[in-house]
Amino acid sequence: MKEMNLEIENPAARLSGHFKLEVINPSTGAVKRSLEFDNLILNNGLNRFTATSITTTSAMNRICIGTGTIAPDVNQTALQSFSASTIATSANVYQSSTNSLNGTLYSVTSTRLRFLVGTLNGNYSEIGAGWSDTQLFSRALILDVNGNPTTITVLSDEALDVTYTLRMYIPQTDFNTSVTITGVGTDIPLTIRPAIVRVGHSTSASTTNIGNTPWQTGASGWTLADGTQGVMQSAAGTSSLNTSAGAVTGSGANIAFSPTTSTTLQSMTYTSYTRAGTVNAATDVVGSASTYVTNNFYKDVTLFTNLNSYNATYRHFVLAFNSFGTYQYLLDTPITKTNTQVLTLNFRCSWARKTI
Repeated sequence: MKEMNLEIENPAARLSGHFKLEVINPSTGAVKRSLEFDNLILNNGLNRFTATSITTTSAMNRICIGTGTIAPDVNQTALQSFSASTIATSANVYQSSTNSLNGTLYSVTSTRLRFLVGTLNGNYSEIGAGWSDTQLFSRALILDVNGNPTTITVLSDEALDVTYTLRMYIPQTDFNTSVTITGVGTDIPLTIRPAIVRVGHSTSASTTNIGNTPWQTGASGWTLADGTQGVMQSAAGTSSLNTSAGAVTGSGANIAFSPTTSTTLQSMTYTSYTRAGTVNAATDVVGSASTYVTNNFYKDVTLFTNLNSYNATYRHFVLAFNSFGTYQYLLDTPITKTNTQVLTLNFRCSWARKTI
């Protein structure tokens, strides 16, 4: 038995967050005051990616508000001066979609929570989103239209709606690198480009792992999912990936892998890939993810195809990563895999804040 090893480092996923606050007259529904501003995603939030899906109630199910005035810092985990919090209720609205703004492509997920009448009564200067009163994903000072710190007043007979939006930006230029493939050669040029970008595609919270099956009709490979699996989490779990597409469900890797018959890179919006070779059983493609180290903001993921899988010649392949988007890869030198060979693909997936 021969082994082919391929190591790839993906472009980092870049993320940003945004708050919208609306003071509501509950009798009329009229908006008394509205403020919008960006926030700082904390290290605590970036580390949370490996523990749970970033778009579910186990990661950002709570909005906290307070009266602190110190500037946000990446090492903070809570508000400076906590006043109150609210969790997902019937007022919650969740949506995930792939969008374009002024030519910039991004996946977005947003959730809206309400501080009910009687919860607040005073002036507030800081806000955060997270999964407990002392564990925040993000924190911000409340800012006015000019970007200066301010306060928002909510009276005891008023409600406050808070919408938190998280964006993951889709790379719009090719990423060029080189790889060594055991048994094939060294310094082989490799080009990486996003795939299956369906602008306008959206889903509700009731849809699990949408976008992880990029060959599914209508799905976007870049829709942030309301899935139960975290971003390359190390705990074992299942996935909604189509096993005929080469799903990896072991060790929480949640990857869909498919070599294709294409000999060139396709456009980012292309969806009609033809698979090269077949996977004969779900167990023919397995995977694992490394143990996450706090504040590393990356995980190493291994995908292993055994003797019976994807026996063909190909230079183009597509991989979908849970909550990390979908990429296509083009090698200058084709791979020819036979039933005497196994193929091991090692990926480093990283994430970071985007500078706005």
